Amino acid sequence: MEAPLHDAFLRSRVGLYFGGEQYQQQLDSLLDSGEGESLPLMIIGGVGTGKSALIANTIHRWKSERKDWMVAYHFIGCSSHSNNENVLVGRLIDCLNERLVSKEEDAKLVTERERSSLAVLSSEFQHCVKRLTEQNRRCVILVDELEKLDKRAKTFQPLAWLPSPIPSNMKFIFTCHLDTVAAYSEEINLAQLRMEPLSRETTQRMTVEVLKEEKSKELSKPQLDKIINADRATNPLFLKVLLNELCVMGYFRLLDSKIDQLVECKSVEELFNQTLQRLEKEYNPPERKDNMVRDVMCSLVLSSTGLSEFEITSMLQIQATDWLPLFYAVEKFLNNRNNLINVAYSDLSAAVKKRYLFDENVARGIYTRMSDFLFARYKREIDSMSPAPFISRRHYTELPFVTMKAGLRERLIYVITDIDLVEYIRAMALYELMEYWNYLNLAEEDIARHLIRSVERHLARRYARAYDGFGDLKVAPLTQLQLLVCDFMLSDCGFTAARETLLLYAVQMAANTKDETARLGTLYHLGILYFDMMKLDDSERCYEEVIECSSKRAAESQDMLEQLARCCNAMGLLKKLRREYDEARRYLQLSKEHHSKRAVGIHGVKVDLAITWMNIGACYFDEGFNEDALENLEKAKELYDECFFGTMTHDKLSVWNNMAICYRRMGRLDDALKLQQKCLEGRLDMFGHKHPDVVESYMNIAVVYQVKEQYEYALELNKKALDLATTLFPPHHLRVSQLQENMALILYIMGRVDESEEWLFKAADAMTTAGTWASCLITLHGKFISSYINEQNDGKLLKLLVPLMQTKYVQGGHYNLLDVTRKRLGLEAIPGAEDLTLEHGLQRFPGNESILGYMTATLADEGKLDEMRRFLLKEQRQPSLFASLCNNYFQDARVHEVLVSAWLSQHPDDPAALAQADVVAQRTAQSEASSDK
Repeated sequence: MEAPLHDAFLRSRVGLYFGGEQYQQQLDSLLDSGEGESLPLMIIGGVGTGKSALIANTIHRWKSERKDWMVAYHFIGCSSHSNNENVLVGRLIDCLNERLVSKEEDAKLVTERERSSLAVLSSEFQHCVKRLTEQNRRCVILVDELEKLDKRAKTFQPLAWLPSPIPSNMKFIFTCHLDTVAAYSEEINLAQLRMEPLSRETTQRMTVEVLKEEKSKELSKPQLDKIINADRATNPLFLKVLLNELCVMGYFRLLDSKIDQLVECKSVEELFNQTLQRLEKEYNPPERKDNMVRDVMCSLVLSSTGLSEFEITSMLQIQATDWLPLFYAVEKFLNNRNNLINVAYSDLSAAVKKRYLFDENVARGIYTRMSDFLFARYKREIDSMSPAPFISRRHYTELPFVTMKAGLRERLIYVITDIDLVEYIRAMALYELMEYWNYLNLAEEDIARHLIRSVERHLARRYARAYDGFGDLKVAPLTQLQLLVCDFMLSDCGFTAARETLLLYAVQMAANTKDETARLGTLYHLGILYFDMMKLDDSERCYEEVIECSSKRAAESQDMLEQLARCCNAMGLLKKLRREYDEARRYLQLSKEHHSKRAVGIHGVKVDLAITWMNIGACYFDEGFNEDALENLEKAKELYDECFFGTMTHDKLSVWNNMAICYRRMGRLDDALKLQQKCLEGRLDMFGHKHPDVVESYMNIAVVYQVKEQYEYALELNKKALDLATTLFPPHHLRVSQLQENMALILYIMGRVDESEEWLFKAADAMTTAGTWASCLITLHGKFISSYINEQNDGKLLKLLVPLMQTKYVQGGHYNLLDVTRKRLGLEAIPGAEDLTLEHGLQRFPGNESILGYMTATLADEGKLDEMRRFLLKEQRQPSLFASLCNNYFQDARVHEVLVSAWLSQHPDDPAALAQADVVAQRTAQSEASSDK
């Protein structure tokens, strides 16, 4: 379907061509440049400067004059799909394969399924380039209007598919708008050819030839001079519109005034306004009460992807006898992309908006009319008795767009939650979908409710069709997959609570239909969700059940093997979060082994392996092994680059994020900051502002600034992250408490201790509620605990100390500190910490000298020497404990003697104990001698 559209566009731009001879000579010289690598050539110029005409005429000429060169071309914008990078690379492959493959040889064709992967296409393109070189064939590839390529994120690399280095037998020529060339120059080295305004001589020649060719008209010298001396006439588009107006001029005696009127226009937009005024006079049918020209042009301008002739004439109720004359009158200023018509020039769009759409209510009315028309067609198809309703691209692209613009909230909710459409919207219009959700601003429970209601409508329709003999009653598996697609969509958009409701509903549906495969798959996704929500126990239970059941069936099913591998990866992440690193690496290694049993060359398997490498790297950098972490992350990055080749994805951004953290920990702060800022830019462009990953990026950049000792920047960015987090997460979520702790730390370093303390206790309350003290910032809490000890501020001390003792950060000395505080308060036990006794400390840390020393010293200070001796002899104690105690109580002869006695009882041959026994003997002798005196 693409090739005829590109050929038609080529023919439409070939013909009278003026002022480009010097550019064509430079393009010819590119082909004649001989051996050696040549840089891709970028032709740059403003709107209407003739870039497309230059490319089209050059291709047309080369096809006849340069038959020793293969010519492949792609006009971005000539069809509704031509601005997709996959379509671009796939079409170039098709063009090359037509010439490369002999009749006897099978072409290595790319299937439609593979064309969903730019990585596969890029690999195939490299294969074509290699074959060209092997066959000593020369090829030139031309791509027009590169700025129109659909790049979803600023981090997208539109030329990543180019071979590097470019072989001498290959030449690449691109065009782009003057304002966008910098973005491509940053990506690769480019040669540039700038298109300048037309000369006066060229303007004159073009004017004479066009009028003669189009209408056999000829102007007088004064009339001609008015045109060629006009300031704007050196712009080819301005001149084209002006000459078109003269060509359709029917009154010779008014020609002078018409020329005066046209050349006085200050811009192409103003000139197009003259065209619109003429069209209204000549093509609005007198019997119609409305303004047909206005309605047609406004509908074309306001549509997202254009309108078909059927849609225009049906929606506006235009007769063919009225439509065709108008269409032919404006055809040269329109694009016809795969039967969708839209405005070709931004200046014409601007003129339409200025003339007709000055009031937003007018635009809303036109959007409403388009929405009504498209929604009625959509409903007729969906509610039909067809066993497989036809899902038109218009249903999931144009319909939601115009519905949002019309402000029809309930209808927009109905469309974007329709389970029959969600898969298509997520696959083809994900970023637009995020825009729709941001516009609706629904509570998450409402989102889940609308999706479940859509599922019920879907089931009712399918059962009705089956009942009437048009379908199959076994509908659950398909619906289960659609529910998972809904979950993916909610995940992409950051809707956590809505996901939980939907997945619990899906698990119950699978259980009711006894579909074990669907139940395990949904349970796995529920486990992931619980992990994201920090409900780790619930998450682990889901993973354990999936791993147990999938392991039994992995040998008989590739799907089960895939599920097992992914679930092992997820369990590894959970163990990592709990800092059980050995277990984490064990599960991640199992994940790698299971993935390796799958068909490794498949794109999805490579992605899964990349994720596993990334998570192993994350384990290492959590443990502080930054070099090992970076090594694994680099492997993940290589796989992602191979899989997605120039396209940015969520996982690639996560790898960048983790690599940046490694750089920061290794002291490479500038590298860390640069990569974190690039990651933030990608996430903002991919998800918009309100997304958890954006919070993470702001937080990580703030940490880099903190380490660089730029505390004001750090404070500002951390506050920005915290404000955003409070709108996305519950008040006690781990991310919120992390940011609150970071606020406290930065303020503490800046000397603003009172403010720091306020944020610290907000974080403490959140961590206590969520049970996430294991992830606390221990260094900061340690500073405040030390301060409270010195101040004997027991209330604040206990608020931090008690929950801290439930974590891995607790030490034996903390039990001693808790007991000292208890005694000072005169309590039998600390409220909420009744089980945190010294005996509990010894159970947790057997033989801990700090606790043993404290308990022994307590008995000694209380004069309970017999009890102290029994306590010491109760179990085998380390010599170092006795040595420390003897040193502390050396001046107290009675206590010292009991300690030495106990020491010798357990370690009779210890030289240090014998030395202390000699000291006791000397003291006894001296005491007896003093008594004798």
